[in-house]
Amino acid sequence: MDVLSVREGLKFIKEHCSTGKGPMFCEIRTYRYHGHSMSDPGVTYRTRDEVNEVRQSRDPIENVKNRLLQVGWATEAELKETEKEVRGEIAAALKAAKASSQPDLDELFTDIYTTGKPHASGWHSRLESEFPPEVRMPDLVNNRHFK
Repeated sequence: MDVLSVREGLKFIKEHCSTGKGPMFCEIRTYRYHGHSMSDPGVTYRTRDEVNEVRQSRDPIENVKNRLLQVGWATEAELKETEKEVRGEIAAALKAAKASSQPDLDELFTDIYTTGKPHASGWHSRLESEFPPEVRMPDLVNNRHFK
């Protein structure tokens, strides 16, 4: 995956959708280094050699780091500092998430992309009458990654 191409594509999609031109579908192909869950280690349908080869040759983060270094847009020190900052952001977000309370059930269907009713499994019938008929979107206007 080419991180810079994905960024440009998503900027286009954001502009298209936020100017009222309608929804768009975005398919992004990537490689999952691990299994789907603890019960799926991911080694029954691919070899460790395959995973290592993909990680070494097609890792999107390593590829963008190499490109930034090659064209002189960043130094090793700058990239290490950025990685340190990002790891700090992740650690802070994880800590905040663990310390936060469970969301209210009223938030269960926030940002769900559908105009229909939730599956009628009966697990929470109150939500069927309260399910919003419109499609909701997160606020992407101020997203710092796509400006």
